Amino acid sequence: MKKTLPIIRVESLDNIDYKKPFIISADKLFDWNIIKKWNLSRLKKQFGNMDVIVYRSNKEMKWRNDSKQMSLSSYIDYIRTTKDKEPYYLVDWSISLTPSFVSNIKNKVKYPKEFSSWNNIKWFKDKLFFSFYIGPKNSYSDWHIDILSSSAWAICIQGEKRWKFKTLFTEYHGVQKKGDLVYTPGGMVHKVTNIKPSVILTDNFINKHNIINVVISFIPNVLKILYRTWKRRNSKKNNDNYFQ
Repeated sequence: MKKTLPIIRVESLDNIDYKKPFIISADKLFDWNIIKKWNLSRLKKQFGNMDVIVYRSNKEMKWRNDSKQMSLSSYIDYIRTTKDKEPYYLVDWSISLTPSFVSNIKNKVKYPKEFSSWNNIKWFKDKLFFSFYIGPKNSYSDWHIDILSSSAWAICIQGEKRWKFKTLFTEYHGVQKKGDLVYTPGGMVHKVTNIKPSVILTDNFINKHNIINVVISFIPNVLKILYRTWKRRNSKKNNDNYFQ
């Protein structure tokens, strides 16, 4: 039987166990005065005319098959009024696609060294890979592991979210409120649900704390790609022989 523990709240990153999730006040690590401005009202005002693709939340993890395109302004109106039990969710909306946003905060939002990875590589220094998760009450991301088993930080700009993490023997539960940063350990299964209409700014990273998980995740994916390539080529060769 799994034991359930609260997600710990920490005051600093000193002596942190990066194999476990934790919550910390975002203003201890980032310039909160810059980030906190990007709530629903500000996003609607600046990017309301942009088209976004939103996805239906559901337990079957087939939400990417139920999507629609609308303006960000219309979607934010939907967030504020919807009563849907499985509402549409704007996930992984990359601000690297919005030059005005990037130019506004570039070189102002600094990564803590504990959360840096690609950003230390020269090619990436002029790029931002932050992304938004924006959704109404009850929208959620079902149980999953982040891409390549990387770690992540997520700052709540507006709203509240319920986080659940699980390992083989333990579950961690906690509520993230405005101004909180939640750390996701690399390779840990988790589920996130919006308790209130929410705006989250997040990013994934790879460093010494998760590199083993990343490598373990990466190798099977490479083998899978190689196998599929071989299979396609072999199938084409057999088809060519058939028609000779």
